[in-house]
Amino acid sequence: MKRWMSVSLLLCITLLCCGCMQTDADQGNEPLPGTLYAQSGNASETMQLDPGLYRFVMNSSGSGIFEVGIQNPDTYGLIARGESPYSGSQIFGIYENGTYTMNVTAEDAWSVNVELLTAETEAAAPLPFTVNGSGDDTAGWVDLPIGEVTCDLTHDSDSVFAVWLYNETGHPVFDQTDTYLQPLHGHMGSYNGTVPVAIEEKGPYYLNVISDGNWSISIS
Repeated sequence: MKRWMSVSLLLCITLLCCGCMQTDADQGNEPLPGTLYAQSGNASETMQLDPGLYRFVMNSSGSGIFEVGIQNPDTYGLIARGESPYSGSQIFGIYENGTYTMNVTAEDAWSVNVELLTAETEAAAPLPFTVNGSGDDTAGWVDLPIGEVTCDLTHDSDSVFAVWLYNETGHPVFDQTDTYLQPLHGHMGSYNGTVPVAIEEKGPYYLNVISDGNWSISIS
């Protein structure tokens, strides 16, 4: 529960508009079959979710605030928050099976496709792994070994930039203090740097990016 609360608080960082993504390994670009929810204006949808890592592919038209959150009696998570029109994807870990409510704030038409991500249906790419994109997006799977990997990150916007790694069970990689999500929990402004990340378990990992600008990520 301690880690869940840490993730929920960090997920409350403001999310802004998304563009497109290109990856050398070409992983994670094609949407998996999922459940599509589409309405107009403020709405709530109830869904039954099993534990795992989920991708939310979101679009909204018109103008005004667009926000997507998910909750049940024990948890709350902010998936995305930005200005319409919005187009982006984000991933989120579910740790307990049960009934969840997705709450959407919007002024006009919107759609959210909810997909369970598994490495069995999307083969993991080996290192080195490079991906370039713009805005809120996701990329994976990438196969990471036990030990330290190096993440080279760039970002050209003045707003929030965050890059997180999630494993197949939906749990994020934390830093050595067990506090911040790795490799970059939340930076304000442009960025060009190298971050070492300790990987405790070998396996497939997925990248989650929060941005309103252009960015690049290389893992080796």
